[in-house]
Amino acid sequence: MLSSRNIKNSLTVLSRAQNLLQRSKDANNLRDKISRGYYACYHACVAAVLLKGSFDYNSPTGSPHRAVRERYRSLYSTKAGQIVKIGDYNKTMVSWKTLRESADYEIYTKDFEILGENRTYEVLDDMYDFVDKHLVYIQNLIPESSKHLFDYELKFLQE
Repeated sequence: MLSSRNIKNSLTVLSRAQNLLQRSKDANNLRDKISRGYYACYHACVAAVLLKGSFDYNSPTGSPHRAVRERYRSLYSTKAGQIVKIGDYNKTMVSWKTLRESADYEIYTKDFEILGENRTYEVLDDMYDFVDKHLVYIQNLIPESSKHLFDYELKFLQE
C-alpha cells in the first residue's frame, strides 16, 4: 500500500519531470533540449524513488545525482523490475548527465555535436521515452482518489 505522503511527493516531482519534458521538446536550441531532457529523466527517477519511500539526497558520495542513480537502480534493477528496459542503466544515466553537463557548461567543447545531430536527437528521443514510461508507470500505481494531486501540481508549474 502506498502512503499518501509518498504519493504526494512522487507526484510533485513527477509533474516537474513532465513540465521539463515539455520544455525540452519546445526549446529552440539543442543545448536547452539536452539540459531539460536530462533533468526530466532525473526527476522521473526521483519520482519513482519517492513512490517507494523517503529518500536522502545527502549521499556519502556527495553527489545527489549519483545518490538518485544508486537508489533508483536498487529499486528498479532487472531483478526488481525495471520501469524502462535499459541494458546498463548506470552507464546510460552517466552518459546522459555528461551530455547535459557539456550542453550546460562547455563553451567550446561540443560533445553533443560530436555525436552528430541525428544521433543527439536519437538520444533525446530515448530520454523522452524514458520519462513518458515513468509517467505512465507512476500514474498507473496511483489510486484514483489521489490523481487530482498530479493535475494540480502540473497546473501550478505551468502558471
